[in-house]
Amino acid sequence: MVLALALALSPAPLFADGSGGRDAGAAAQVRPDKMTTSLMQAVQAFKRRDFDTALRLATPLALNGDPTAETLLGDMFVNGQGVPQDFAEALRWYRKAADQGHAEGEFRVGAIYSDGLTVQQDQVEAVRWFRMAAVQGHPQAQLALGVKYELGQGVQQDYVAAHMWFALAAAQGNQLAVWTRDDIAAQMTPAQIAQAQKMAHDWKPAK
Repeated sequence: MVLALALALSPAPLFADGSGGRDAGAAAQVRPDKMTTSLMQAVQAFKRRDFDTALRLATPLALNGDPTAETLLGDMFVNGQGVPQDFAEALRWYRKAADQGHAEGEFRVGAIYSDGLTVQQDQVEAVRWFRMAAVQGHPQAQLALGVKYELGQGVQQDYVAAHMWFALAAAQGNQLAVWTRDDIAAQMTPAQIAQAQKMAHDWKPAK
């Protein structure tokens, strides 16, 4: 699986499927006390790899506009879990969630554009969606945005901005971000590192 989508679907605390692999990881990192009973049951079904039940429970919620359920359905279509694999259908559900300002949905839409799955690869569009999720504090989106700044994909290459986004993701426990932050620091001047650290320190998530 290509990098951006692999990042999007790596296991996360909420919907990790218990397999220990890199199946669909999370539709959203939502506190359990914020979920409806039906959504919690869908999540639990997904975690025990009962995808038919997860699909049955999540679908009416998604059709009713629940962005967490919409993103979960998108993950299932990406992986062919309980449904035939269908990237176009996955994007449709991700976009529904993203259009509600849902950070997980925004991040996954960015991953689709970054990797060019069912759509023409568009790094500028990928950066736009990654940024919308990153400014909300989504750590995987922050990591992905940092990569774009490091490589100059969809944005002008900027090691200071890359370091800042890597540092923000690393502060939330993203271990890959720790490695990328330290790796890019080796290519920066002390002044650049200090600037990036100040930017990360002063950063506040969008409300």
